[in-house]
Amino acid sequence: MKAKILPWIEAMRLSVTIPAALLVHVGAHLAHTDTNWLLAFEIFLIAGLAMIHNDYYDRENDIKKGKTFAYEHPQEFRRVLIIGWLVVWILALTFLLLQYWVTLLPVIVISICYSYFRKIIYLQTLCVALTSASPLIIGHIDDSQKDPMHLNIIFFFVVLLSIYAREVIKDIEDRNTDKGWKNTPVSKGREPLHEYIEVAGSLMCICTMILVAVFKQISEHASPVASLFLMLAIGCCGGVLSWQNPDFLPGVPRYRERSDTEVEIDLATGKKWFYGAMFCLIVGLSFV
Repeated sequence: MKAKILPWIEAMRLSVTIPAALLVHVGAHLAHTDTNWLLAFEIFLIAGLAMIHNDYYDRENDIKKGKTFAYEHPQEFRRVLIIGWLVVWILALTFLLLQYWVTLLPVIVISICYSYFRKIIYLQTLCVALTSASPLIIGHIDDSQKDPMHLNIIFFFVVLLSIYAREVIKDIEDRNTDKGWKNTPVSKGREPLHEYIEVAGSLMCICTMILVAVFKQISEHASPVASLFLMLAIGCCGGVLSWQNPDFLPGVPRYRERSDTEVEIDLATGKKWFYGAMFCLIVGLSFV
């Protein structure tokens, strides 16, 4: 039984789907509204099905990465996707009379079509970033004040930029196996590796500056727990920044001088810093 369930859990990428659902709570909390946990469950399902859909679509290419589950069980994947998306659309109908549909329907459509954008350079990365950050706007839509500088909008862009940076890291990891399958600047050879890494570093630099500016504004009113985790989030963003821009650190070789093995080790380190930043950000914002 365990052997049958674990591959599906891995396919759903809980490290991505659970934070996506929690962002619904964070968005509602920042907008001072009640959390709709059914909507959070809907976002969890959408994110999970998008991951499963992507594994099914990429099943032949993923063999190069050692991922064979979707390739060996295509019929099971089709059944799960049909039933899962049917449940998603049924739940979506319950939100059509509410303001949620403004954000929810585009997320569903993009999640379904995401896998088919692999040949359009930059589009897949942008779709992932937009859909991952969109749950934060749900709370802002419900906010009667409609303040254009509301925290929901600010942190929407923080999550958007940081997820884009994470996708850059993923593209670098898959640069060899994605050749001929997915169009990315690295797989197409349009940008040198070190320049693509510097793009991710620049995005995390912007995120860090935004977090520092916001923290200064809300630190006086935030709880000690919120202040602690927001400071940790800033620290983790700094960790990603220092990893992706080693030129800032004395004695560390530039990426253009590094071997592929050294880059792979650094990629794993960068992802750990990233997930630490996302965890601390979600916890911190939940206590603001």
